[in-house]
Amino acid sequence: QIVIFDCHVHRTILALLAQLPNLDSLRLASHASDQDEGVLDELEFMVANVGKIHRLKQLDIEFDCVIHGSRLSFLTRLQGLERLRLRGFDLSDGISSMGGLRNLITLHL
Repeated sequence: QIVIFDCHVHRTILALLAQLPNLDSLRLASHASDQDEGVLDELEFMVANVGKIHRLKQLDIEFDCVIHGSRLSFLTRLQGLERLRLRGFDLSDGISSMGGLRNLITLHL
C-alpha cells in the first residue's frame, strides 16, 4: 500500500507510481484549502493520473477541499476496484462514473 500525504505537491511522484505494474492499493490525502493558489488544479491532475493505475483494488482519496464530480470519470478505467473511499468530491455529477465498478465490495462516500 502506498500513502501520499499532501499529494497536491507530489505531482512527479504520482506520475512515477502510475507506471508501477503491481500497485494495488493507494491512498491520497491533501489537507490544503481550495483558497490556496493552484491546489484544485494539482488535485485534479492527481486524480486523472490515478486512472492510469489499472490494477488498483483499493483506493482511498481524502481531500479537504471539494473537487468537481466530473473528475471522477477516471473510475471507469479502474474495473478491478474492490474498495473505494472518497472524500472531497461533489458527487452530484460524479456518481454515474461508479456504475461500471462491478467488483466493488466496500464503498465509503
